[in-house]
Amino acid sequence: MYFRIIWVLILWVSCLLPARGIAAFRILDDEPVSIPFRMVNNLIIIDVNINGTDLSFLLDSGVAESLIFSLDDKEVDLRNTQTMQFNGLGSNATVEGIASHGNTLHIGEKYVDSNHKIYIILNESFDFSAHIGTPINGIIGYEFFKDYPVEINYMRNTITIYRDIHQLPGSKLRKYQVLPITFDRAKPYVQIDLHTDRHQYPNAKMLIDLGNSDALWIFEQTLPGFTFQSRIMEDHLGRGFSGDIQGKRGRIRGMQMGKYHFEKIMIAMPDTQSLRFTYPVSRRVGSIGSEILSRFHVILDYPHQVFYFRANKYIDKPFRMNMSGLDIIYDGTQWYEEVVGYLTEIPYGQRPENAGTVVFKSPSHLKYELKEKPAYTIHNVRKNSPAALAGIQKGDKIKSINGKATGKLTMNQIYQLLSKEEGEEIDIILMREGHEVRTSFVLEDPIAYLE
Repeated sequence: MYFRIIWVLILWVSCLLPARGIAAFRILDDEPVSIPFRMVNNLIIIDVNINGTDLSFLLDSGVAESLIFSLDDKEVDLRNTQTMQFNGLGSNATVEGIASHGNTLHIGEKYVDSNHKIYIILNESFDFSAHIGTPINGIIGYEFFKDYPVEINYMRNTITIYRDIHQLPGSKLRKYQVLPITFDRAKPYVQIDLHTDRHQYPNAKMLIDLGNSDALWIFEQTLPGFTFQSRIMEDHLGRGFSGDIQGKRGRIRGMQMGKYHFEKIMIAMPDTQSLRFTYPVSRRVGSIGSEILSRFHVILDYPHQVFYFRANKYIDKPFRMNMSGLDIIYDGTQWYEEVVGYLTEIPYGQRPENAGTVVFKSPSHLKYELKEKPAYTIHNVRKNSPAALAGIQKGDKIKSINGKATGKLTMNQIYQLLSKEEGEEIDIILMREGHEVRTSFVLEDPIAYLE
């Protein structure tokens, strides 16, 4: 993928499991329900309404529960609450939170759960929005999928929910590859084949993980004799509910999923410290993330325990990564001054009807607008990376990349610029302690495949 911001969103709740048969979505129509989504940093973001409040949620098959971790100054009337503890990926043991049940949740106009259970994280540092570059208030997982077949079309950014799989024409379904799904603690698993130059690993049990933007995660201890076929990079893989996730990145020879084969695929391996508070799943080898899943039209049929998939136009897209070594966060908004024309009649200081814009008259009679635009800050610089060797530091504010003002770019677009071909030169302008800093570097693949 173009970027390497990975947020792995996996929840284990101490002593609690989903309330089967109590909370349930209903389709308020005989026809399939269509739900638009936004693809942000390889992750699926949908609009939800909880007890009358509009929020943005990540759709994640890798979580059992629904979760709120940020409200962005909004208020939600949560019902029937109690305090509790959460465990999950990361270096710390537990995170304090609240459980709430009896909530009404709408997704679109015709997909409704009138008795939804939600968990609320009370850790202010648990904020995914800054790293993804768009407001995200929470996550929804198993309850979204459990009662109906769910089709995900990555080409059209549309989710379709069917009352039954037979609402899909047989001629359409025959175009799909099929794998059986097994469940463990409300999470879906399929089997694929992995191979390195020295070993074959058939029937590797993998979590289908929409909330992981990587291609594959592998738990090294589950594969005897495993070796990378690339240079290896120690890296910050992301953040879980219990803290940061550290590990390694590299490439392996390939993987096979149904009839589809991928070569020189990128993988991430979390270290044992990050895994020590996770619930062990028998024979689990790792996860299939959205870097793989987004190359297919996907149907997750939980009621019949079937995973359908067929290739879309992204199937042969190269496996690329952010080679710069920069970890970037969204840092709120900033006022930018733009010349938009000549001003002859609007007096100095007059504010137009368009809120959020200030117009004023300069001595040269040019018309300027002050607009709020996104600001981005360097959160981390990987040691010995091209960016580090170019002198870029944590805390630097990014002003432009290759002549493009970052105030006009999304996080996706920034990472696209940093994920081009190896050897591409990147010119970057930064602000550091009020001073402009100009530098450049050449992209270098830190996990280049070794033939």
